[in-house]
Amino acid sequence: MPNPLTYLFDGQETGWFCGPASVQIALRCRGINRTETELARQLGTDTFGTDSSADVVRVLNQILGAGTYDDTYIPGATATAAEAAALKAVLVRSIDAGYAIVANVVGTVTAVDGQQYTYDGGHYVAVTGYRAGGDAAFVADVGAPAQYWVTTKALAVWIAERGYSYKVGTMARWTDIAEWVGPTVNQGGPMVEYRGLVLHIMQGSYAGSISWGKNPASDVSFHFATRGDGHIGQLVDTNVTAWTQGSGNGHWISVENEGFSGNPLTPAQVEACAKIYARGVRDYGWPLQSTDSTSGRGLGWHGMGGAAWGGHPDCPGQPIKDQRPAILARAAQIAGGDMAGLTPEQLSDLYIKVVDLHYLWFTADSVPARPEKSVARKIDDIHRAVKSGGGSVSGPVDLTEAALDAVEARAFKAAQRAEDA
Repeated sequence: MPNPLTYLFDGQETGWFCGPASVQIALRCRGINRTETELARQLGTDTFGTDSSADVVRVLNQILGAGTYDDTYIPGATATAAEAAALKAVLVRSIDAGYAIVANVVGTVTAVDGQQYTYDGGHYVAVTGYRAGGDAAFVADVGAPAQYWVTTKALAVWIAERGYSYKVGTMARWTDIAEWVGPTVNQGGPMVEYRGLVLHIMQGSYAGSISWGKNPASDVSFHFATRGDGHIGQLVDTNVTAWTQGSGNGHWISVENEGFSGNPLTPAQVEACAKIYARGVRDYGWPLQSTDSTSGRGLGWHGMGGAAWGGHPDCPGQPIKDQRPAILARAAQIAGGDMAGLTPEQLSDLYIKVVDLHYLWFTADSVPARPEKSVARKIDDIHRAVKSGGGSVSGPVDLTEAALDAVEARAFKAAQRAEDA
């Protein structure tokens, strides 16, 4: 596979077509040609631009096939070391598979050659190559228009408060929520599908189970493990089959929990399992439901597989099975912020309000006195969540009327300053 990938590069056709033009480059990397105008129509791009990476994923999957692309968000004002490492891993795997990344960026980045590129109002770029093992990324910037190298860490910071779209199956290590404790030779081929998460009990300690899962003589492994204090470890990549539940291995992600059958999970473990499940909701579309069937989808348990899954009727035990509603309720909060439970009418009303906030933000965006990034992020998060009908957001979003009024007032004040200027 060529690195950088092979494609025709040119700049965006209008001042607001950075999204369509970057998606166009991603498609050209796959040998597919679409006009920017056609892609703008599919993305819902208007003079304010393209709303979010969720739209990029939707359109790429319409053209390349369902489940080809997904997105992730970097919610903070800057990227953590773990978030930069996750981007690096996805970059390498995506390019090696022949797929570009489409990144939604904001602010200023300094290229390796010292040149700076600034987009205070936000921008889309395609990332089409890497070098130095993924420590540097090749950016196809349709706005400059120019192509240049940046460090992957700098790219992650540039993406902060926005998101990026990547080839599904390339984000295999969830280092933003789990410590990587692998590798192990006890694993199989690629996952066949992702039906949900299966709860297990270790019948022992976290450290002992990690050690046993890495022992070639054990012939067992698992994707994730939780410690009593809520710490999460990941032993096997999520795109690889772990040896956890017999014939269900290639179809389900697994989590082993420290403790013994007959005892409940600690509150910290409930939170840990919810984090894992919420990530599956976002990445694999897991439904927020329990299941007791191997042909179902959702939050299952080891014993439901019977003999075909090794014959473990007491794994993880009834008390933990009874905690599934609590795990799912917390996962809903993590995956959807406070969007969970809103009626369609509430979503519609909120959408109208947040569209107005978006307008106010962009009106004020070009002046020094614009609202701080935290306000922009809140507006963007709510807008994206409402548009997707309650989809994932970068952390909990306060949707109380008072909170929204406060954001609206601050954005409106900034817009007034822009008019006065």
